Amino acid sequence: VLMEAGVTSTSANTVRSVIENRKLAGAGANALTVTTAAGSTSLTAPTLSQMFNGVTSMHLAGNDAGDSMGYVFPDGAANVFGYRNAYSDKWSSINQNASQNPPGDPTVTERYQLLSRPYPAQPTDQSFSYVLLPGATTSDVDVYRTTPEVQTLTNTASVQAVEEKSLGIVAANFWNDRPTTIDRGGSDWL
Repeated sequence: VLMEAGVTSTSANTVRSVIENRKLAGAGANALTVTTAAGSTSLTAPTLSQMFNGVTSMHLAGNDAGDSMGYVFPDGAANVFGYRNAYSDKWSSINQNASQNPPGDPTVTERYQLLSRPYPAQPTDQSFSYVLLPGATTSDVDVYRTTPEVQTLTNTASVQAVEEKSLGIVAANFWNDRPTTIDRGGSDWL
C-alpha cells in the first residue's frame, strides 16, 4: 500500500504524484487496462497523453512473463494522467567515462509509461493511496478491486494506517510525537 498525506502547495504549478514510470517493451505497446465505473478500456498505442477520470484500477502488461503490475485505488475512484512516449539520447549524455560507452556512442531509444495523480490547484492537506499488485494479471486486479484485502484506517499528515483484513494485521506510521488514536471498526484503537 502506498500512501501520501498532507499534500499542500501554494504554487500555481500543477502538483502531481508519480504512480509509475516504467520502461516498456521495444515498440512500447504494453497494454494499459484502465477500469472505471463505466467499464474497462485497454490501450496499446506507443504514444499516449490522456487523463483518466474515476479510475478504480489499472493494469500495465509487463515486458516479460510475471512482471506485469496492477494498481487498485481502494479509497475511491482516482483521476490518473497517463503519458507514454519514446526518449532518445546517447550514452555519453549520462556517462562521461567514454571507455564504458558502447562503440560509436549510438543513439538509444526507450519507451516509458508514466502514470501520475494530479491534485487540484494549490492543494491543502490532500491525501491519496493505492495498492500495488506486482505480477498480477488483469483478472487478479479485477478480483482485488472487488474484494480488497487492505482497508485504509487513516491517512493524514499525522498518522497513516492500514489493516490487512483477513489476517487482522495493522501497520501504521506515526509522524508526530503526540497521542493519536485510530478508528478500527467503530472504536478507537492504538
